[in-house]
Amino acid sequence: MNARNKINIIITLIIFVNIIIFTFLIYSILFSTPALNTNLIVNPSFESGITRPNNWTFVTKDENIPIWDNMHYNGSKSIKISVPGMTGRESGYAESDMIKVEPQHYYTFSAWGKTENVSETDCPAVWIVELDVNKKWIKQTNLSFGKCTNEWTQKRIDFETNSNATYLYIHADIWKGYGTFWMDDVALKIKTTQTYPQAPEQNFSSTYYVAMNGNDNNSGTESQPWRTISKAARTADAGDTVYVKEGVYYEQVWVGNSGSPDKWITFAAYPGHSVTIDGTGLPMGRDYGLFNILGKSYIKVTGFRIINSEYSGFYVTHGEGVPSSNIIFSHNYLEKTWAAAIIMFGLSTTPATNFIVDGNTLVQSHIGDDPMAHEGITIGHNVDGFEIKNNFITDSFVGQINTKAGVTNGKIYNNTCVNSTYSCIYIDAWTDGASNIEVLENVVHDMISKNEDDVVSGFNVASEQGGLVENITFYNNTAYNNSGTALMIAHYSIGPIKNIKIIGNTFYNNGIGYKERGGISIDYDKATDVIIKDNIVSQNNEFQILSKNANTLVDHNFINGFRGYYSSETLGSNYSQANI
Repeated sequence: MNARNKINIIITLIIFVNIIIFTFLIYSILFSTPALNTNLIVNPSFESGITRPNNWTFVTKDENIPIWDNMHYNGSKSIKISVPGMTGRESGYAESDMIKVEPQHYYTFSAWGKTENVSETDCPAVWIVELDVNKKWIKQTNLSFGKCTNEWTQKRIDFETNSNATYLYIHADIWKGYGTFWMDDVALKIKTTQTYPQAPEQNFSSTYYVAMNGNDNNSGTESQPWRTISKAARTADAGDTVYVKEGVYYEQVWVGNSGSPDKWITFAAYPGHSVTIDGTGLPMGRDYGLFNILGKSYIKVTGFRIINSEYSGFYVTHGEGVPSSNIIFSHNYLEKTWAAAIIMFGLSTTPATNFIVDGNTLVQSHIGDDPMAHEGITIGHNVDGFEIKNNFITDSFVGQINTKAGVTNGKIYNNTCVNSTYSCIYIDAWTDGASNIEVLENVVHDMISKNEDDVVSGFNVASEQGGLVENITFYNNTAYNNSGTALMIAHYSIGPIKNIKIIGNTFYNNGIGYKERGGISIDYDKATDVIIKDNIVSQNNEFQILSKNANTLVDHNFINGFRGYYSSETLGSNYSQANI
């Protein structure tokens, strides 16, 4: 065989091998990865089945179960979830079979929904629930459908799976509400990653208007405003702004959608207008408020008057396990709330984040006088990251600002409390802890004591049910002319309290008219690593600085009026003293 023939044979073999490799690659792409346009949900229109749709499970809840129904958007079948009556409760729910997914991949999910006489308490929702390789819950993403009565509407969302996601399933229900919800034509598809030349970015955000002369059947423009804030709250989506014009609105508002990091939803009183949400005659029971945010995020509410609530004014909590996050209440006026004026809870396995309460005025909050109905501004139950600032609280009861039960990484500053009962600022671990909180530049004066148990007017730290309190700093605060003690670590604590810094504060003329009250009281002997330094503590009633823990560092304080009534009162070291 000559050299030319050998070369031809080698070239032929190379071409043959390349054809085999190319064919194998094409086969792998076509048959091992779903096509981009393939719906990954089996039986997505619920057309096949005998007594229920194949590949879907119906679960009974509170004697309520979904129905395989003939109402439909497309085809002949849908899933119907119905809670009869007018009392909110959990519905039964429908769930798809498990779907295998890739971690950190982008998918598009969509569903069609129709509602009838759905309550204002919560939206029907279709959830995307992600699981790890052991089929343990990781996170969930929801599509919320409208309250009241709405025709067939398609909702759609693009999302990225978690870094350890292996499976997901689809879940549909009505959470603690009533009415009827139909679901049809659900789809889960791999989102294309192809890039094309980008058109200029368009802003699809809307501005809506609400006015007393409006109609909820209008378009929501300034010339055709809606009549109720509730209509706007159900409609507004990411990036939208709702302006409410002058008037008194007798309604309870429920926010229906979330914003996004660069597209917050804003609810605002129209500039220069006085806008009141009045709860007179609106029964609310033991929970919720006049303005409610459940499981929604990136919401700002500003400029409203909230009055006469049978429970709270603003109420924030989770929605079916999903926490609300990135919520701002700014420059609102709240008066006569039976419970706390502003309640913001996480109450989820995932922490709520970025709660901000800024520049609000509270008058006669917590008039129900029930210690279990929280304090004027209450943040707690698994919240990581918050600010409470620039608020003014007066003529209120049973505590003014409280962070409790699983709170961390917060800042409380430039607030004023006057003519109210119990503590201005209370930090309590309860069972879940309180840590990394700064309390600074707050002013407390002319607070009143309701009874002998109302001991602290200014600042109070406690572990009522054994949770850890740590890394709390009080500095540059002022408390004067109060009937209670200016600052205390509470004697009724039962859990660990450590790393408490009390620096540069001014406390004078506190404890007026009562025994065992005064300036600074470390009344819990198990508190450790407490520093009291560079404070002005002057002419407080029965003591200036008192510590039941001998290891408390008391240093470089100015003390005017050392009493000596109690063995635990101390001057500390490097002190300056006067008796004026």
